[in-house]
Formats: sequence, structure tokens, C-alpha cells
Amino acid sequence: MQTAAIICATLLFGINQAGDSPEYDYSYSGPTGNQYNECHFPGSISNTGSGLCTTRTINRKDFYQGGDLTWEILTSVCTDLVRAGCADPDWEQGEEHNMTRDLVWDKEGIDWTVPTLTSNCGRCPRCKCNNGTEPSYYERDYTSFTTTTAFQTKICYECTCDYFYSEREDDGNYTAVFGRTCRGGNGILSEDNNATLNTWNSPSEFMEPIECPEEIYPLPDLTTGSPTPAPTGPTANCSDSDTGLNPNYYEPGQYFFLDDGNNCDTYCYCNDDAERECEQGWDAILNARGDEMKYSFLDSCAFRLYDAWDDTSRYWKANNSCRFSFTSGNNNCPYGLCADGVKPGDDAYRAIEYSGRDYNDDFTAQFEEYDCATCYCYDANGWPNFIDQNLTTCNTPNQYNQEDTAACTDEYLNCTTNWEAQAFSTYPSYYYYCGWTEMQVPDTFDPDTVCVESSYESGPSWGTQDRYLCEAWYGYEDLAESETGYCSVTDISFRVEKYDCIDKKWKGETQKVTISNMCCGSSPEGTPACNNQEPGKLALGDDNKCSSNSKIKDYYQTLYACQASNRGVSDEYMRQTYCGTALDAVDFDDSDAISNQVCDLIEQRW
Repeated sequence: MQTAAIICATLLFGINQAGDSPEYDYSYSGPTGNQYNECHFPGSISNTGSGLCTTRTINRKDFYQGGDLTWEILTSVCTDLVRAGCADPDWEQGEEHNMTRDLVWDKEGIDWTVPTLTSNCGRCPRCKCNNGTEPSYYERDYTSFTTTTAFQTKICYECTCDYFYSEREDDGNYTAVFGRTCRGGNGILSEDNNATLNTWNSPSEFMEPIECPEEIYPLPDLTTGSPTPAPTGPTANCSDSDTGLNPNYYEPGQYFFLDDGNNCDTYCYCNDDAERECEQGWDAILNARGDEMKYSFLDSCAFRLYDAWDDTSRYWKANNSCRFSFTSGNNNCPYGLCADGVKPGDDAYRAIEYSGRDYNDDFTAQFEEYDCATCYCYDANGWPNFIDQNLTTCNTPNQYNQEDTAACTDEYLNCTTNWEAQAFSTYPSYYYYCGWTEMQVPDTFDPDTVCVESSYESGPSWGTQDRYLCEAWYGYEDLAESETGYCSVTDISFRVEKYDCIDKKWKGETQKVTISNMCCGSSPEGTPACNNQEPGKLALGDDNKCSSNSKIKDYYQTLYACQASNRGVSDEYMRQTYCGTALDAVDFDDSDAISNQVCDLIEQRW
């Protein structure tokens, strides 16, 4: 590949003449400048992150207050002006709507040692108001591609009248100037805590109507530095103490340990009548009240039980452990003792840990999930627990949240290479073969439109290969009977396309990649069958060269052609996702319009 060809040229244009290229979808910023009432709002557009070989950025600096600045540009940067009700992007600058006359512009750059009316234009202008003016409210609906849910969002903003700056009068005195600022977005509460961000998480639920508040609930005075007093007394309905000492309170529907003054092996549920429903003893906790209590307990305590989670004979807590000390939450969980016949110093063994539940649509537990763990026994009579017991502990080096215990108990493969730690590189044959893979762009490939070939370059990687892919490529029986495994070296080509935000069109060319693959087995003792080979056509020797594989070619060519193409998505989607161009909102009162818009967005994402 020619050196000159792989260097992506970056061109920078500065356009300062008013009216040049008005068709560009500029992103505006600002204000900037150092002269009062002449604040600049630069416009720019770039395709530098697109992967194109020739990239550029176009800047315009001629949009300024009193010049070419429009209400549309001003409100795209200073959004509070619309929310506070004193600006509209569709207005024309003129006698009826004059932004210099009708707004309060920043004069914060006053030098208090030698007072002057200079400004650094460091802040957006604000809507005029007088101190003490009541808050106003603004509802905003908007649509976004850049999410997997919540395509339609509704926000209620509260706009209050706040101090802006102090203006020097002719007599030398200073007058406080006020302007409106708006709260409500980005999780910030307005002064009425009901005026918060709400979203419609499509397509699984409908937008709950949101209305801006009419009454005002002011925040405490924050200028005094005095925090709001915390509420006193019980904050929930069920006490976790039979002793009356330092109780904690729980709301209906919550589970908790009970301070029974003895062993703290009592687990309770706070029912709808704020009454405790409790079970004492580990077997009763897991079995007497069905799934809800069982899984609440395991979700809290599995972190201490490790592979002993389903064997209550291995649960341990000191006798009378709560007689002198009780704390809330999972500090009361029991510990897991070592498995029968396992003692400190013995070799590690494979086991199953509880990791959670998978739920049905009605939120009932469908099945348990497990982590495939490597466990061992240790003497806990020392820091940090000082427990005179042998306890179990585990780590989970690879497989998490498995539905089938066979994923943890089937034969394990050692897919290590000679520089890896063996204990952390064993994998269940239930899911994997050993193997290697490598992706290379041919030396003769010389792109001139889309320079993304490095995305398709990867050095040789040894480790696991997904079982379902290996068996689809080479065949289950052939792999089972092979002493060496199977390899292939396959050339593919596909078209890569990238969107140019400046020219507003897709650009692309054909990408070439060579993919090398190997799938093999390994003995349980850890003798690697293929993980120390050098990937390539001669990995299995001159007499057994790795050849092209039509199934691998079809798989990767289809995969990359889909990922790299424009996939038929609209220019509107690309301009909002990559070029910073906003979409118009749909009417939230029209549920059909919302549903149609969301379906369109989901289709575009796919």
C-alpha cells in the first residue's frame, strides 16, 4: 500500500463572507466576542469523523448580533429564549422583533476597579423580567434517533426570574438586571418537583400525559447555607427489630432480616397492612414462602455463599451473632462453608454459583441463572473476617448468567497459548471449540474514498471459537472425528459506504479482507490442539493447506456488507445521528402520529 494513499488529507476552510453556502446544515455555537451588543455565533460543519479519506471542516464567523444573526440561529444556541417565551425561530429580525432591543445581553465583563461597560459575550442573552416576577412554564416535545427506546420525549421546564448582572448607570451607581433561566431538562428538577423529565419508552408503553404545574412550591432558601432538615421518626411501616434497639423501617413489599436478639436467621416480608410475615431458619427461608422470599434472600446473600447457595447445610453464622450487634441489609447474610471433603490447600474445583433470575413477561421467575465458577477452600480465621471456620470462595473467569448447568459441568477445554495463565483460560465445550482467527487487508488494497481499512485489520488471536459457528462452517461430525481440527483462509470483498455531512450524500468503495479461521478441540488435561499454531495457509503443514471456505465467505461477506452499507436508511436519519441536525417533533396529542414516527425510527435503526 502506498504511503501517500493511507494518509487521510484534512482540509480546513474558513468562510467569512456573508451568505456563502446557505445550504449547509451548520451547527452553531457561541456567543463569543469582546464588544457589547456585537456577540458572534460561529457556524461550523464537519465530516472529519466519517471515515472518508478526504475530510474537511467549514467554519463561518459572520453571524453576529446586529449583522447576519437570525432568530433561528440565536434560538438554536440559546434555547431558554424559546422556553421563556420571548423568542421564536421563525421570527424575522426587524422592527417588530428586534433581538438587541428586546433581550437582555451579557455585560458581565465589568472591571470593578475601573468600571466600564465592556462584555466578553460569554453567555446567552435572556428574556427580560423584573425581580419577583412569577415563574413561567414551557412544555417541549422532541424526537430522537440516537436512542434504542424513548424516541419521543416530553419535558416541562420552569423558567424563573433570576439575577443576571449589574449595570453601571450614568451617576456611577449600579442597577441589578434580571433575566429568565429555565430548569427541567437533564434530570434537573424545577422548583415544583412534579415538573420533571418524562419519556415515552416506545414501543412497549404509551406516554403518560404530562402537564406543567400551576401551583408553585419554592425551594428552601439556599443562600443561608442551611440544609433542609431531615424528616424525623419512622420513614416506613415495618420495624426490623424485636429488641426495640435502633430499628430500621421498611415499606410494604420489602424484604429484610429481623433483629431477633439471637442468631439473626429470621427473614421477613412487609405486607400491605404493614405487618411482618417472617420465616426462621435457612430451609424455611428458601422453601416456605415460594419464589419471592427465596430469590429476595439469594439476591441479597449469594455474594457470601458462593457455591454453597443451594446447600443450607453449608450456611454458617455464629451463634447469638445478633445478641450484641445488628446491622441492616446484607451484612446479616450467612457465610458459605467449604464443600464436604474439601479443605484449605486443596486444588481449585469447578462449581455453580447463583447469579440471578430470568423473568417471564409477568415478572415471575422463569428460570435461575448461574455463573460457572472456579472455587477453593480457605481458612477464614484472620483478616478481614476473623471467623474460626473454613469458608468457600470462588471466581468466575468466563461464563456468566447461564441458563443450563451443563454449560458449567460439561468437559472444559484448555484454549490457552503458551503465554497465558491456564487457570483463567479454560472454557466449557458446551459453547466452544479452541482456535484462532486473523483478519488482514491485502497489501495491494489502496483506498481513495473511504479510509477505514484499519477497522478490518486484526493480528492473530488465539482462544475460543463459538461452537455454533465452527459446526456450521466445518460440520459437527467432521470436527468430532478430526485429530487436528479444520482451518481456512478466505478472501471476501464488500462495499463500505460513509455519509458526507458536507456534501449530504453517501460515498463508498469496495473493501477487501482476508479472514483466517481455525476450530479444534483440546484435552481436559490442557494439551492445546491448535492454539500454538501460526495462523495462515500452512498452519497444518504443506500437505494439509488451509483453503477457502464457501460458508465462511458467505457468512462474513453478508455480515460486513450489511454493517458497512447504508442499509437503506434515510438521509434524515444520518443528518440527525452524525451531523447534528435536529428532527421536528410530532404531536403528543396524536397517538397515531407518535406510533408511526417511532416505527419509522426503529426501522431506520435496523
